[in-house]
Formats: sequence, structure tokens, C-alpha cells
Amino acid sequence: MSATILYHIHGIRSYTYLKQKLVPGGIEFYIAAGATQLVCPCCGSTHVWQKGTKERRFRSLPLGRKHTTIVLLVPRVFCHDCKTTRQIKISFAEEHKRYTRFFERHVLDLLLSMTCQDVAEHLGLSWDTVRDIEKRRLTRDFAKPPLKHVTQIAMDEIAVRKGHKSLTIVMDFQSGPARKSLALLYIFSMRKTRKC
Repeated sequence: MSATILYHIHGIRSYTYLKQKLVPGGIEFYIAAGATQLVCPCCGSTHVWQKGTKERRFRSLPLGRKHTTIVLLVPRVFCHDCKTTRQIKISFAEEHKRYTRFFERHVLDLLLSMTCQDVAEHLGLSWDTVRDIEKRRLTRDFAKPPLKHVTQIAMDEIAVRKGHKSLTIVMDFQSGPARKSLALLYIFSMRKTRKC
């Protein structure tokens, strides 16, 4: 039952379910890496030797009103091919993050109808963590818009607060208001190479 919950609700596959533990206000799932995941994170070689483990905790989707923590013993491996010792890559979380990808998606869904502060209070997170998740999504979606086929642009300027601030909107004139709007910085950098 718990392995099914890990797969379908938390998006964790190819890990061995060990146990679960009820803690005050939440539940912890203990998992271990399978033999197929013991590969070198640098070169991808399977000629590795395990050199200990380190416990890492990841915040995941809540089950009802209880927060969920995934506890993983992350193996460190020595690669015989590239001679490095590193922790293996974790498939269900981004590098250096303490939450799963499913939890990140849950936070982004809540941000569609709530403020950062409301989401942080609802999930018991810090405001900085919620804002970091939102900034990573904005960077991923809007950092470098495709400008290869842009021939005409439309620009408009609106007042955000009368007499205090203005907002400039730039978009591809032929495709209209697209999901990925053009960044003004890239348009002006293009002017050096070709005329708009």
C-alpha cells in the first residue's frame, strides 16, 4: 500500500519502501535507493563501489492535514572510471533542494490563487522557500524567449500607479499575446545586429 502511495501521489519510483512512521503533525516514509540507481553522477558509469550513506529529508505532498516527509538514505559511491566520490543523483527532487518535484508543483498550483505569504502559512514553510520556488518557475518559463522568428514587435506602456510607475509590455506582433512574452532586454540587444 505505501509503495503505491509513494509512486502515485509523490511520484517516487525505483526506490525500495522500508517503513513509515507517524510523528506529531505528520508522517514519514523511509525509502532506500535500489541497485539500479547506484551509478556515478558524473560519468554515468555502473562500475561503482558504495562508500556509506547520508540521511536526507524531503518535504512532499501533504496527506490531508498532515505534512509528509520522505526520508532517504542517499548512498555515496566511488567511481572506478572517473575516480570521484559523490552522492548519487536523486530522481524525485532537484539538486540541493529539500522538497520533491511534486511538492514544488503543489506550491505553484496554490500560488495561482494565493499570495506567497498565504501559501507559506498554509504549508508551514518559510516565505523565502515559497518565493524561491516561484522565482525558479519564472526563470524556467521566461528567462530566454525564442526570438529567432520574430520580425515585428508591439510595445505599449501603461501606468501602474498614476505618476509613479509605468510598465512596458513587449510582445510578438504576429503571434499576439503569447504565453512567453518577449523580454525588453533581449529586444534592445538584438537592435545591434539587425533593425527591428
